Amino acid sequence: MKEGIKFAICQNKKPLFTGYFWSSFSSYGSNWNSIEYNHTKKVSVPTNLKIFKGNGIDASKRKKISFANYKELVQILKQSERIGCRNN
Repeated sequence: MKEGIKFAICQNKKPLFTGYFWSSFSSYGSNWNSIEYNHTKKVSVPTNLKIFKGNGIDASKRKKISFANYKELVQILKQSERIGCRNN
């Protein structure tokens, strides 16, 4: 897995956040926003995923993403109930 799979989260065709889906088994590093996933596992229910800013090949140097810089993205995800708390 040398390359991730590109993604863009858009609102009305306007990109709000871009990056790559990156396999948790990849020995290659990323220098961009990444959503880590297990490419060998099929899922049929919502799954929590790790989102980070890569810092090259050393996974220990990954950086947290400040979603305070992506207020529009967070608002859209909350409104669509993709993030946030739910009362069951």
